Amino acid sequence: MRHTGETLARTAGPRVLPRPLRIPGFIVKQHWHARYHHHSANRWLRGVCAELFMQAAGKRT
Repeated sequence: MRHTGETLARTAGPRVLPRPLRIPGFIVKQHWHARYHHHSANRWLRGVCAELFMQAAGKRT
């Protein structure tokens, strides 16, 4: 989540502060209706989201 906060801070101006308590990790899953599985815009958005979360996860390890 820090990555999201830092991105927003660069573009919108809020400050990034240390969290007051430990927040456990979590798994992000994507779900969509089967009707849209092959829809090009849906596939593009899923790919963008997956890439962003994989990049953020890679920075922590």
